[in-house]
Amino acid sequence: MKHFYIYLLLFCLTWTLPAQTNGISYQAVLVDNNPQEIPGVDIPSNNLPNKEIEVQFSILGQANQLEYQERHETRTDAFGMIHLMIGQGEVSADSPGFFEDIYWADEKRLEVKIDLGNGQGFLLFSTQTLSYIPYVKHREIIATSTLDVEGETNLYNALTVNNASPTLLTGDLNVIGQAYFKNGNFENLDVTEETNLNSLNVVGKTELIGDVSAYSFSEFLNQVVINYDGTGDNEDTFGDYPFQLIGGQQGMAIKLSPNTPNESNNYISFWDGSGESKGRIEGKRNLVEITTDAIYDLIDIPNIGDIIDADENDEAADVEANQYFLSSYAFGAYQLTLELVKAAIRFGINATAAAGACITGDCDDAIWSFIDMTVAGIQLGGYITYNEINMGVAFESGGADYAEWLQKANTNEIFTYGDVVGVIGGKISKGFKSPDNYMVISANPMVSGAMPDKASMDNYEQVAFLGQVPVKVIGPANVGDYIVASGNKDGFAMAIPKNKMSINHYPRIVGIAWSEATENTTFNYIQTAIGVSTNDLKREVEKMQRVLNSIQESLSKLDPEFKSDFFEVLENANEDPKENSVTLQEEVADQTNAMSYGSLKEALGQIQTRYQKDKTVFDISRMPYMRAMIENPNRENAEKIVSYYTKVLDYLNARQEDYFRMKRGGR
Repeated sequence: MKHFYIYLLLFCLTWTLPAQTNGISYQAVLVDNNPQEIPGVDIPSNNLPNKEIEVQFSILGQANQLEYQERHETRTDAFGMIHLMIGQGEVSADSPGFFEDIYWADEKRLEVKIDLGNGQGFLLFSTQTLSYIPYVKHREIIATSTLDVEGETNLYNALTVNNASPTLLTGDLNVIGQAYFKNGNFENLDVTEETNLNSLNVVGKTELIGDVSAYSFSEFLNQVVINYDGTGDNEDTFGDYPFQLIGGQQGMAIKLSPNTPNESNNYISFWDGSGESKGRIEGKRNLVEITTDAIYDLIDIPNIGDIIDADENDEAADVEANQYFLSSYAFGAYQLTLELVKAAIRFGINATAAAGACITGDCDDAIWSFIDMTVAGIQLGGYITYNEINMGVAFESGGADYAEWLQKANTNEIFTYGDVVGVIGGKISKGFKSPDNYMVISANPMVSGAMPDKASMDNYEQVAFLGQVPVKVIGPANVGDYIVASGNKDGFAMAIPKNKMSINHYPRIVGIAWSEATENTTFNYIQTAIGVSTNDLKREVEKMQRVLNSIQESLSKLDPEFKSDFFEVLENANEDPKENSVTLQEEVADQTNAMSYGSLKEALGQIQTRYQKDKTVFDISRMPYMRAMIENPNRENAEKIVSYYTKVLDYLNARQEDYFRMKRGGR
């Protein structure tokens, strides 16, 4: 009788990682499930010894797709056992790839088929899920979650971490070969050998003991401190400098956070070994936040209210004025505003006396004081306008002149940029009668030398020595004109064509005009080239002129028909020059014909009409109570002006005194 045999496959899977073997160790025992008939006994099952068989292994993926297939021809041993290595068989024609190509990160199933050689072919015998990763390639570690390395780990080849999950190394990580980190956070990273960094983001403190070479972009998100303990002190030796930049077409770029860095924002600062500040390269914002409207707000103080009903003991409203003390330029605007308010008070006093009648010259005083106020508005408007059109860096260097800090002869004297000052013995003043030479207060020096200590800085001003600076000039100017001190001790200059220069102009030369102003302008900042020595030339020319005059006198005595042509020379070295320019007030009076008035109202209207159209002039008609006075110049309106602007002046002086008291430490 013929029996059909059913075989049980009892197997065991283990995975191995020997030095030279890639595969899964597979063991199984083949058992005949049909009873074996022995006389008197039926044995229910029996192993299948010494049987030629063929085994087919298939690795299936999560979607039951075939990922790998191989076959083994083998023979059971005397006990019906087979021992195979999956991964070492003959790859079948249906296999989509090789065993080394299997990606073990997801779930796999093992399908086993056996051909017993009985004509039935391969029969499906078992399918089993591989609950654990049965195999890890020795060339690649694949971690589907966090990889924790508790002890010391030695990596003798490249380590690549590609997954998005964190990799935690709680012990030491020693990398003998190369290590590539695409992204990593290191609380403590000690680099003792040469290191190539493509991109390095440093958030906390990082200590670099050996050489570090960064071949790509590197970003430091916190402070960087370089503590150099070298002893090299030769300024001509490149290697003696702790911080070195090598290569590139450009050097070092510094970008600060503020959009408009001011004098309190330093690009580079310098200290000595004791921690004392020795210098800086700082920002220059000037008056970016101070406009003409801001000045109107400053003098239009709320809560003073109806000036007629205000109590004389009432204090002015506490309007914030600290912005005007943030820089020397803002402080200059504040001082010019003070002058404008003082001029308004004088105008109100003189207009009160005139009472609109214009009797016995009273209107002259009122008109001249109104002209004074107009001049103050011209200076303030020009000051702000020049700043508004020069808010950025005027030149690529950031400045156009070399300046030095010179001491004020009078510490209470106020200067603004563009002021012409006299210099005697290294001290400056606008009021010197016969200075050694004339110079200009710098607007934005490229280099500033002789910096005083911070405590005494208010007693000094930056004075331009060489380069180009804006100079306050009365009247028209043409490129190439000499810019000459006005001689009025008012900080202004005048422009003189070269062919009209006289001997008395030379000692007052400030520089050469590099910009121009039309004949219709009253006051302008003229860009002026400075640094030309003139006093020595003047002395020599004057000496020769005196000799020539003396010769002509002698010739006249010898020859009565001799026609003399004497040079004009100063008889006294301390004598004031006779060829001064007109004052700014005289220029305004001449341009407006204000002194040929029929009434005070007519005169004020002529002046206001002339300058109201000029956008560079501060419009005084917008000042509180001023338009009413211009349209109806009577005693009542004049008294309102005196009362109101007296309080404004008290307020401005109080704010300024508070600031100075704060700087003195509350004394």
